[in-house]
Amino acid sequence: MGSLDGPHPLSAKLQLRLPIRLARQLNIEGGDLFYWRVSDDLPGALQLLPAEVVERRYSTGERLEALDHEVATELPIRDEPGS
Repeated sequence: MGSLDGPHPLSAKLQLRLPIRLARQLNIEGGDLFYWRVSDDLPGALQLLPAEVVERRYSTGERLEALDHEVATELPIRDEPGS
């Protein structure tokens, strides 16, 4: 985990300002889309996830699920010879 930077104030409109140094380090630009979630590992911690990362993970999961269904298709039962 990186070093702490802050504290930074939350505006009256509940907005946060991302320091330019951090934005540059993470290649974040104005207009980029993000998802927020409360961390499962660190109670009380908020995670900021770039939309492209979330979409990539979900599309990978969907592709794997499709492959799983394709492989898991039941084969027809054939009569054994002589029965």
